[in-house]
Amino acid sequence: MSPSAEAPESDGKSFAQKQYNSVISEVRDADGRGLPGEVAAARLLQAESELGLTEASFSLAARLEREADNKASVLRSVLATWVSENAEADAASLYDPAEAIRTSEQKAAEFDAKSREFARQRDDLAAQIKDFETRASAQLDQARAQDVAIAGLRDQAATVSATQAARLIEQAAERRKQTDQVRTQGSLLQMQADQLQPRSREAGLMVEQFEAQARTHRDAITDMKARDAQKKALAAASRASARAAAQEIDSQLAEIARLRSTSLSEAYDATIRAFQAANSSIAAARQDASLSAARVTEGKIRQGLGDAHWSRAHGLLRYEGLLRRLSLVVPALPNAADYEKRANEAAQEAVEALSNAKDAYEAASGAYRGAKVRGEAKAMLDMLAARLEAIARITDGQGLDALASLAAGTFKPVMDQDPSLAMDQDPGSVEPGADAEPSDASDGLSATLDQLLDAIRSGNQNVLNSMVNAPNQPLRSLVVSQLNGVGTLLSLDAACMEKFQARFSDRLVGMMRGMGQEASFDPARLATLATARGADLQTTISGNSAEVTVPGLLESLDLENDGVSWKITVPPEAAAAPANQIDLAAQITAGTNEVMSALASQVRQGAYSSIDEVLSAFNTMVAAKLMPIMQRMQGGGG
Repeated sequence: MSPSAEAPESDGKSFAQKQYNSVISEVRDADGRGLPGEVAAARLLQAESELGLTEASFSLAARLEREADNKASVLRSVLATWVSENAEADAASLYDPAEAIRTSEQKAAEFDAKSREFARQRDDLAAQIKDFETRASAQLDQARAQDVAIAGLRDQAATVSATQAARLIEQAAERRKQTDQVRTQGSLLQMQADQLQPRSREAGLMVEQFEAQARTHRDAITDMKARDAQKKALAAASRASARAAAQEIDSQLAEIARLRSTSLSEAYDATIRAFQAANSSIAAARQDASLSAARVTEGKIRQGLGDAHWSRAHGLLRYEGLLRRLSLVVPALPNAADYEKRANEAAQEAVEALSNAKDAYEAASGAYRGAKVRGEAKAMLDMLAARLEAIARITDGQGLDALASLAAGTFKPVMDQDPSLAMDQDPGSVEPGADAEPSDASDGLSATLDQLLDAIRSGNQNVLNSMVNAPNQPLRSLVVSQLNGVGTLLSLDAACMEKFQARFSDRLVGMMRGMGQEASFDPARLATLATARGADLQTTISGNSAEVTVPGLLESLDLENDGVSWKITVPPEAAAAPANQIDLAAQITAGTNEVMSALASQVRQGAYSSIDEVLSAFNTMVAAKLMPIMQRMQGGGG
């Protein structure tokens, strides 16, 4: 909003302040003059004007609380970065290929040895084959030469006398016999060479096979070393980002602490001083006991003072919750111990503020009762009683744990209430016994929904348990598991989107619809849950009841306000189902959540190469997880 747009409101407040101060000045100038009733009325007017003066500082405190809450919201997003970057680094650090590299090196060495062994066999066989073939070739060459010589003898025999021819033919026959023996020896040698050829080829193939296997392992070693270097670099980068986030957390927390300890604290102090000044002024007006208006104004002043302390307590509680979250986050932040110390201090300050609120509210209750009023005053008394009861839970020994129940409690400052109260002076304005108008039950709902969304996203089942009212524990466990499942599925979706640019929930719903089943969540809206805040949710409020639509859930949630905080409410008729069926549904839901949580971690560690592999692993793991549960239930008669 531009400065010019703010000017009318600022001028209006300034004008109101001037009017209040003018009335106060005039009353002070006339103090002590006039009849006692006139003096009391004048002092009453002064007190009411001083009450009006509290509006500016109280409004400033409310604005600064919103500013602190906005800064806390930004800080929480940085905290999410701390968690996610450390998780990324942890996942990357889990990759340790040393054992796999040693195994591959051993296998490569074994295959190299086998390759060398078969290479020696191949070479030995090749040498033998060459020897046989060389000797066979020599024998066959000799036989062919003898064939030529024998042919020459026969040709010569045709040209000589019979006696000479007979001798030549006899020589040729003898040489033929010798030649046949030589040829036979050559053929046998060639046959031996041929017999060794298959063994030689087989040895060569084995060499190629073992060389390829050794090469595969060496390539795998190269890939693992490269991936290890990549993972180490990723882990280092994530650690650096986490360290930067931790520094940013400290920086932003310092801004919040500075805001709370200076401007915000000063605004509350100024508001409290203004209420105390108004309370001092009303003392004189109270001297006329018949003046019910004085008692009403006193009640409003006391209630306003209580509201200031109550508002301060709520702000401190939110601050304590932020610090507590910083102190407990896993992995621990470098200054976790300091955050815990400061959280304890903020909690103690909240207890002190609640104690001051208790004193002021008790005084306000007494003033309202002394005024003998009805109508809205009765509603105020009821609201004050509820707040006093809530505060008593802390003073009665429940300690700081009871503060959590006030985190989303109703809060309606006195400045937002109707300035007029129905008194006995006008009995016709309210019928006897008529119920008072309910207080604004929507106060605190947004904070409750913020708390709910944070618990869903972080998987904080303790917080979810504390936010669910159910007729019995099995029903509560089922609802908590269902809510936790939304956050777990969101985490698995985020991991799959990062690795495969695809949402697991889309594949899961597709598979379920293919089997004729209807999913209990809407994947198209589930992604919005990652950044949604309470104010973003579709909400329908009716009195102290609300219907809220949570992204990803097909069915809305019913919440009720008990005067202290909002709770998710499970209707009593839900308990009509057999207890063993409710327990079975809770166990199945919790088991499925465990599978999805494990899958999310495995996906981030690179255990799967596609979204289809993740879906297949989900089916296998769910079957293994749920089968024992089903068997136990059947064995127990379920």
